[in-house]
Amino acid sequence: IGNVLYRRGQYRELLPVTKRKLAIQRALGDRNRIGAEFNNLGQVWRHMGDHLLAIDYFSRAAQEFAAIGNDRSRGVVLNNIGLVYGELGDYEQALGFGRKGLDLSEAARDDEHVGTALNGLAVIETWRGNYSEALRLYQHALEAEQRAGDPWALAEATNNIGMVYQAQQNH
Repeated sequence: IGNVLYRRGQYRELLPVTKRKLAIQRALGDRNRIGAEFNNLGQVWRHMGDHLLAIDYFSRAAQEFAAIGNDRSRGVVLNNIGLVYGELGDYEQALGFGRKGLDLSEAARDDEHVGTALNGLAVIETWRGNYSEALRLYQHALEAEQRAGDPWALAEATNNIGMVYQAQQNH
């Protein structure tokens, strides 16, 4: 039910569902799933526009994943924190978290999340108006996504390249 609510953008309805899932995972002691639910709550708050709560929940997720040595998932969460800082206009913080997330994904040899991290860094560079760097990062993201075989991520990166050209008014 959570995925349906998320995809429909029904974030207020999703909050109690995700909090219940978190309570169940805590009762079971599954730290990996606890971290995942903290990440999900961070995404919900991010989409609802509460950036501080989003960062708080993403940070909790990162702590859970670090405690159990799940660097792959921690890299994803650090990338999420970077995107929130980017949305707040704090691009240096955004790039710092994004690069840490990329480093962890590269160390895990996780092409899917390497692509996601590169895509996130490229989004931040686009927000900064650094279009040439954004295009370079998107190109690397495309390469990683091709290796991972993720058609949705390939489409997202390709779309984002188009958005950079649009921002440059280079149609």
